[in-house]
Amino acid sequence: MLVLVCVASAAMALAIVLVRPTWREGMGLWALGLTANALAYALLAMRGQISAWLSVVLANTFLSLTAALLLAAVREFYKRPLPYLQMALPVLATASLIALFLDDYSARIQVTSFVLALQMGLVVRVLQQSQEAQKKRGAMLIRVALGALALLLLVRGLWFVLNPPSADGLLRGDVAQNLTSLVVYVVLVLVSLGFILLTKERSEETNLRLAQVKSEFLATMSHEIRTPLNAIIGLAQMSLRRSPLPEQQGSLEKIQHAGQHLLGVINNILDFSRIEGGFLPVEAVPFAPQQLLEDVRVLLADKAGEKA
Repeated sequence: MLVLVCVASAAMALAIVLVRPTWREGMGLWALGLTANALAYALLAMRGQISAWLSVVLANTFLSLTAALLLAAVREFYKRPLPYLQMALPVLATASLIALFLDDYSARIQVTSFVLALQMGLVVRVLQQSQEAQKKRGAMLIRVALGALALLLLVRGLWFVLNPPSADGLLRGDVAQNLTSLVVYVVLVLVSLGFILLTKERSEETNLRLAQVKSEFLATMSHEIRTPLNAIIGLAQMSLRRSPLPEQQGSLEKIQHAGQHLLGVINNILDFSRIEGGFLPVEAVPFAPQQLLEDVRVLLADKAGEKA
């Protein structure tokens, strides 16, 4: 089980590095946290083959560092300053207390259980306090996973307080340790999925805001263009009603047709914007092919005459 958690942590950290997400959204810090967790479980798996300072003190320090980096990752995702004191104190406390109780297996379990539960609680607190995280599926997934892990750690710590075991050792396959390792494996997967969901949801919100800004910009610009354009078309129509000279009438008709054509182009641009937003209703309008061809002929007649 220890090897499984180690391999899973390393694989997820490598996947995050290869995907190269937005590092400022906490994923980079979480990749470092997964790496620290992989190192911790690698050292725990080698207990008995390396010194106790490495397999016990350093391993548990790496576990606490994983939780500290998770706290930093969540705060960075929500653009909050990193709580260096809240990150450093549990790590230093874990290293000091584990070194102090190096020969006391029960005390070590209690220290790691309560300190890690406290660190999980700090992360859940950040997610609870963030308004942005309240309705996000990713944040909810992380809260549930960390809450379950914190509860298990508290129960384990209290169990060892009330029922001090003999020095069984970590690798004797006791049920509590195997269950904790299994839950840690599941939590690592859920937290990683939660971060992916958070990033995806934020990206979707950003794209939606950009689409709204684009639609508002096009609507404003079309209004600014159509106002003078309608004035030009209106002046051309008024001039046509005053019985202009034949050569003037042709020019006024071209101005009128060109203005109406440009107005149609502007409306089509707005229609594309509405299509992107899913707000374009289907309309049934009359269509006269002969009139369309006549409008094209009038617009292109002068250019065609110059090239003839």
